[in-house]
Amino acid sequence: ECNDASDGKYSPINGVMKGLCPLYISVGASEILLDDTLIFAEKAYKEGVELEVEISPFLCHVYPLFVNIFPEALYACVRGAEFINKHL
Repeated sequence: ECNDASDGKYSPINGVMKGLCPLYISVGASEILLDDTLIFAEKAYKEGVELEVEISPFLCHVYPLFVNIFPEALYACVRGAEFINKHL
């Protein structure tokens, strides 16, 4: 049960950023969580986490799942794979 939404166990935006592995974050510009994503990314960056944030215009939440519908989704998956390979 979640007793405190500000607890980092329940909300990554409130969690400990220091020591996180490199992060690739793909988010749609129309995404309801865009602001939270940018706050999270800024906190992680300030704690020394290597990260890339890619914002794709006009796209929705979890758009990278729709590789058969949005060309941008395929691009996001390719960029994510490149990011992972770079950090292996």
